[in-house]
Amino acid sequence: MHRFLRSGSAGCAPGGWRPTLCGLALMCALAACDNSPHPPGDAATNTLFSAVIETSPRHLDPTASYWNNDTPYTYQIYEPPYGYHCLKRPFQLVPKTAAQVVQPRYVDAAGKPLPDDAPPEQVAQSIYDVPIKPGILFQPHPAFAVDGQGRHRYHAMKPGELADRRTPLDFEQQGTRELVAEDFVYALKRHATTRVTTPIFSTFAEVVVGLKAYEPPRNSRRLVGLSGQLSEAGCPVSCR
Repeated sequence: MHRFLRSGSAGCAPGGWRPTLCGLALMCALAACDNSPHPPGDAATNTLFSAVIETSPRHLDPTASYWNNDTPYTYQIYEPPYGYHCLKRPFQLVPKTAAQVVQPRYVDAAGKPLPDDAPPEQVAQSIYDVPIKPGILFQPHPAFAVDGQGRHRYHAMKPGELADRRTPLDFEQQGTRELVAEDFVYALKRHATTRVTTPIFSTFAEVVVGLKAYEPPRNSRRLVGLSGQLSEAGCPVSCR
């Protein structure tokens, strides 16, 4: 037996043919619904409709790059200290340029060490000492080229000396050097620049001690404090 529940409409009373008519009317009403954004009749034409999807990268600078279309390029160029194992679930951190995944050490507001199981309300800072794998070299680039006295060849170029060079491959001399922890400290400090877009500076500035001090005035176009050490301002980044 089919049981129809009363909905408060006298025209759709239980039994007989009225529920059937109500059902047909509802189906006709739904069939008339159309959420197509195109004018009526366009679906019957020989037209390919497609969403506009931007595929070109916006930034290749890792400081400014927070766009999914950038990652196929930046992930092949830059390697962070840590990454996630591509298969393990739940997610597990694995070392990349770091020699190992380190555990933090905790200190209170007075800078005194705390045990690993200290209550969160007592922890003022979490300090990570991240060792970097030795022997990692930058890709050859003219910025690293030096002369016989160890001076950079292209760091003090004068107007006109660039000549017809258009890419790094056009320079006669190339060079490289080893990756060190200070390079990661420099990358953190670059988030304070106003020369490029830095989408997560405000987030980093709240958790990296001392980084907020490098924020330049809003009307400044210079990166201030770049030559200083964040560790001098209390940044928990240890270079070794």
